[in-house]
Amino acid sequence: MSGAGNYIISWYGSTDATPQGLSLIHWRWNQAGGGYFGNQDDTFSESYTVPASGVFVGSGGAGDDQYTLGANGQAAFILGTPGWYELCLELQAPTWSGSGVLLQPLGIVNAATFAPATTPVAPLEMVALFGSGMATGTAQATDYPLPTNLLGTQVLINGTPAPLFYVSPTNISVVVPAAIHPDPGFPDDAPWATFQVVNNDTKSNSATVRAAFASPGVFTALSNGTGNAAMLHLDYSLVNASHPAVEGETVMLFLTGLGLVTPAVPNGAAASADPVSKTQSPVYVYIDNQWATVSFAGLAPGFAGLYQVNVVVPKTPHSGDVALDVDVENVAFSSQSSISIAGNSSSQASSRHCCR
Repeated sequence: MSGAGNYIISWYGSTDATPQGLSLIHWRWNQAGGGYFGNQDDTFSESYTVPASGVFVGSGGAGDDQYTLGANGQAAFILGTPGWYELCLELQAPTWSGSGVLLQPLGIVNAATFAPATTPVAPLEMVALFGSGMATGTAQATDYPLPTNLLGTQVLINGTPAPLFYVSPTNISVVVPAAIHPDPGFPDDAPWATFQVVNNDTKSNSATVRAAFASPGVFTALSNGTGNAAMLHLDYSLVNASHPAVEGETVMLFLTGLGLVTPAVPNGAAASADPVSKTQSPVYVYIDNQWATVSFAGLAPGFAGLYQVNVVVPKTPHSGDVALDVDVENVAFSSQSSISIAGNSSSQASSRHCCR
C-alpha cells in the first residue's frame, strides 16, 4: 500500500529497465480518497543510475522511490521517501524459449510506448508481438482494409483474426479488434485478451493479457516510447528543439490505444475523413503540468489504429523539453513522452503525474 496526504493507493504492475538507465513502468492502481475512488492504468518512465551498492533513488513518475537491488537484479525492494509512503517488492520475470512457433508471454506491448507486460490492450490499438518462428518471412500490408493473413501467418485474439500491419519470424504488428474490451455494465471486472499466432496451420502457445477500454500510447520521434513525441505543427513539420511549439499554437499529436470511436470503423479499415471518427471517451492532455485544450480526438483519417489529437499549447512555466501527459477519463494515463516548448524564461524539465 502507498499513501500521501489524504488518500491511499494499492497497485500492481511491472517494470522494464533498459540499459540506457530508463525504466518503463505500468501500474494498475486503486485509489481511495483524494477526490477519486476507483481503478486506473498508469504508464510512465523513470530514470535511474545504479551505484555499486545497488541502492539508489529513482527520478520521475513514481515519487522519488528508493530502490534496493538484489543480486544480478533478480529482485528489487522499493521504499517510499518522506511525503510518499510506499512499500513494494519486484521480482525478475522468467524468460521463455522453445522450438516451433513461440509467442513470448511478456512480448505483447503497445506499439507506441512498449509499456511492460501488465499493461492492458484496448480496442483498435496497435500492438506489437515478439517471439520466434512466427512467420516464414517478412511481409507488410500494402492497402486497406488490413489483411488478417500475411504469408500464411494469422494472429487470433479471443479466437478472432486480427488485422495485420506486418509479420516477421520475431515480430508482428496487429490492430486489436473492436470487440475486445470490458463489459460496459461491469467496467471494473477483469476481462482478458488471449493471443495466439498461427504460422501456416502451426499454432503457438497462448498468451493472455488484460483488456481495457483504453490504453494510450504516444508515438515518439525515437520510436521507443520515450523522449519527444512525434508531434507535428499544422504545416506538418516536426515539433522539436529546433522548431518548438509556442503558446496558443495548435499541434497534432499521434497515439494509439484511445479506444472505441463514433462512428465505428470496421476492423482493419482506414478511418474516414468525412465524417471523422471521434473517441467515445474524453481525452485530456497536459503540457508541463498545464491543462491543454483538445480541439479534436479521434482516428487519424486514412489510417487504422492510429489516433490524432489536436492540442492547443497552453502557457507553461518552463521552456525546453517538458512533460506531455495524456489522460483518458477514468480509464488510463500515459506519461512517457515530452514536447519542446519555446518562449518562457525558465528552462527546466517538469515533473510528471500532474493529474493524480
